[in-house]
Amino acid sequence: MSRKIFDLKQVKSVREFGAKAVNLNRLLNWGFNVPLTKVLCASAFERKIVRLPELKTLKANWLNKSADLQELLQKIQNHILTLELEFDLKAELEGLIEQWQARGISYLAVRSSALSEDSQTHSYAGQFSTVLNVPIEVTAIWTAIKKVWASIFEPGGWQYILKHQLNFPELGMAVILQEMLAAEFAGVAFSGNPEPTGNNELIIEYVQGLGEQLVSGQVTPQQLKIDPLKRDDFLPENFSVKNLNGFVEEILRLEKLAGEAVDVEWAYANQQFYFLQFRPVTTLKNTILWTRENVGEVIPDVVTPFSWSILEPMTNNAYHFFLKRAGIRLAEKRLFTVYHGLVYFNHNAYQKLINSFYLSNYLIKGRSKWQNGLSALKFGWLLARLLNFSRQLPGKIQKVLNWQEKKFREFRQTQKSLKPGQSLRQIIKILNTLMKIHVSATILAELYYQLLDKFCHETFKNKEVDASKLLQGIGQVESVKPTLALWEIAHWISENERYRNIFITKEADELMTWWQNLPETDVLKKELNLFIEGFGYAALHEFEISYPRWREDLNYIFNTLKSYVSAADGYYSMNKQYKQTEADRRKMIKIFQQELEKDGKKVRKFLFNHLLNKAEYFSFYRESLKQKILKWLDFLRQQLILISFQYLDNKEDIFFVRIEELRQIFANKLQKEDVLFLVKQRKAEREKYLREPQPFRIKQIGQKWLPVFEEEKSGHALVGLPCSAGIAEGRACVVLDAQTQSNQFMPGDILITRATNPGWTPLMAMAGGIVTEIGGALSHGAIIAREFSIPMVAAVKDATLKIRTGQWIKVNGQTGTVEILKEVVQ
Repeated sequence: MSRKIFDLKQVKSVREFGAKAVNLNRLLNWGFNVPLTKVLCASAFERKIVRLPELKTLKANWLNKSADLQELLQKIQNHILTLELEFDLKAELEGLIEQWQARGISYLAVRSSALSEDSQTHSYAGQFSTVLNVPIEVTAIWTAIKKVWASIFEPGGWQYILKHQLNFPELGMAVILQEMLAAEFAGVAFSGNPEPTGNNELIIEYVQGLGEQLVSGQVTPQQLKIDPLKRDDFLPENFSVKNLNGFVEEILRLEKLAGEAVDVEWAYANQQFYFLQFRPVTTLKNTILWTRENVGEVIPDVVTPFSWSILEPMTNNAYHFFLKRAGIRLAEKRLFTVYHGLVYFNHNAYQKLINSFYLSNYLIKGRSKWQNGLSALKFGWLLARLLNFSRQLPGKIQKVLNWQEKKFREFRQTQKSLKPGQSLRQIIKILNTLMKIHVSATILAELYYQLLDKFCHETFKNKEVDASKLLQGIGQVESVKPTLALWEIAHWISENERYRNIFITKEADELMTWWQNLPETDVLKKELNLFIEGFGYAALHEFEISYPRWREDLNYIFNTLKSYVSAADGYYSMNKQYKQTEADRRKMIKIFQQELEKDGKKVRKFLFNHLLNKAEYFSFYRESLKQKILKWLDFLRQQLILISFQYLDNKEDIFFVRIEELRQIFANKLQKEDVLFLVKQRKAEREKYLREPQPFRIKQIGQKWLPVFEEEKSGHALVGLPCSAGIAEGRACVVLDAQTQSNQFMPGDILITRATNPGWTPLMAMAGGIVTEIGGALSHGAIIAREFSIPMVAAVKDATLKIRTGQWIKVNGQTGTVEILKEVVQ
């Protein structure tokens, strides 16, 4: 009988035990404190699956990316989970249990050590299962082993392989059987700061209890940044100086022995530190910073599986389209990803993209003239490509807008005659085209905005002028039209005494019932029907198509109308304010143009006009393109609801099915009961993620995801990004959900919220000022704020927690500061 379980001292072959287990062996041999560990060799697993017919089918169809991939993986997993325990392995486990019990061990941590895991080329860390608190009992241990084995066939891991276009993976899986520690604290440590701009400092992050809470993102950990020369000044509570110093020394010793920076998982139990695993961090300089900026306003909540299954390839392909057209080569091809259901934006990739258009990043001090000359030529070539693309894109935009309008009319006429699969294919194809142009316009709008802002600060040094002021009131952007249309209806209501009294005395739900019972010939009935026909596609959660559109739930519209009627009753005139903003902007631009001409700065005047025109154009049309995307997403939602009623139980189920699974449903390759089981699981997972606090920024090191910590700025003022110039004082009103809380907002209030999107525009137009936690100078909120000349500050950390409804606050859209002047005003 050949042995299958080995002592950690004997674990030396990566081919037999995997890199994770071998790294534990290295820790032990180097004298580090490691929990009692045994390892089940990979050959034990290989013998169990090598002859599986499903595995042979999987290998044979790998290059064809078979549509039956998920079904094959499920069958293999089911086979593994039903394996019987062989006599010889059972005997080994029973012998080990006696040893563990003699040492007072009651529970195990059963971890993966796949042959593909922690490799030098790609880390599969996080793709495989870990089972904690496994009782020292044969059946429990065997069940945990099978669960770890089965995790090598989890669909997520295979999607990882497909996404990175890797070869068919090694399927070997060793299993680590490790003493389960009763940890007081646990966490991760990096021997060098993994932040791209970090100092040479050691990072320790920890939580109370099990470290899996940190690695999985379930809780926000404490963080220590420790200068190895001054570590006595950085002492966490509940640790003694001696223990902390010793731990830091050990991490630094490990780095020297490994010959490179290390990433360590550790636990603190029984008054000592234990090393649970480590890996060399060969990707330290390639850490990705993911942020909710630029996506938090369009997908503010946990994304549903269907939405992400179409948005992920759509948005990332649109990013690739821009890179190719602009002639830019970047190693990181993903601009968006999802973590615990939330969509995040690749800050590193975007910054590299924007920085590639600044000459100062090519001319490096200390390099030879020849090297800088070549860099300057490279920059010149890139700039020429960009100018050519920005010259061609307006024509492309007009062509695409005309094309999609034609398709829109055709689709409305033919949609009933199309099969479900055909209608989805057509809509997604059109969305892909619109998204490519929209993303390109958005990137160019951001770039020209930054260049214009830089030009203003360098040219008009003694004047308070920046790009945000110059772009206030650039024209009636598409997302402003429903707001102005709704205002006109409210103004008409305020001048009609009968309707005015009804809107002032009734609540929104009562108004809806009253309006629905009006005769079709009633003027208000006709006007609102026209409004819904023209703008009913909008929603408060833009790109998340599981949420209802305005036409499906009119509560928000009637709440807004009530507020508008009250505002129209008084001094406020939205149209007058809007026209004044446009007039002030034109006057200001003319003054600066005359100033440049007077000083004889013809080149600078030409550059000013060019940057301003491009910033105006792309800012305007990125909003127009987004509105067209929302129209087609509304069409898509309608089609999906019909399909859901046809194939599933209710209209909500379809949003928890991915597009590739939907294709299998159409082909009768997925049974209804299997789909409903998946839907039930995913709904529960989404509810779980919705309850969890989610970090605004996350750093990704390999496949490890960790929250980013930001130090609080001193002083009483809250600080963010200035987005729309001006100063406003007023009563703060915190609105987290415009659908249910808009009735609390009064005209002139300072709107405090997490993020906004076009669906929020009617509410925003009434604000005296706007403060958001998410967003930037070219976020939708900023564009709308500038259209109505409303002071705005974005990216204010925890604004909805630090500011309370009723407080009197001051918003400075020029400096990016928000001050709380008085406590709650009665």
